[in-house]
Amino acid sequence: MARQSLAWAPQPGRYASYTGRTSRLLRGGRMVEVVAEASGRRMVVRAIGHSGRPVEFTVATKNLGRPQPGLFD
Repeated sequence: MARQSLAWAPQPGRYASYTGRTSRLLRGGRMVEVVAEASGRRMVVRAIGHSGRPVEFTVATKNLGRPQPGLFD
């Protein structure tokens, strides 16, 4: 029986945990919503900015991880 990879991959419309360096745009936590796929192994994400308003920016796919289990279930 072949072993299947269970690696998590960010998908548009889902939440992810930003694991890269803390962005100057993010407020508090590092939870982001994946909006769309961008070029060069990057994703467009949406988060709450310092002003309390939603901001969109691109991040490398390798800096996005699986959110905490049960956080938004």
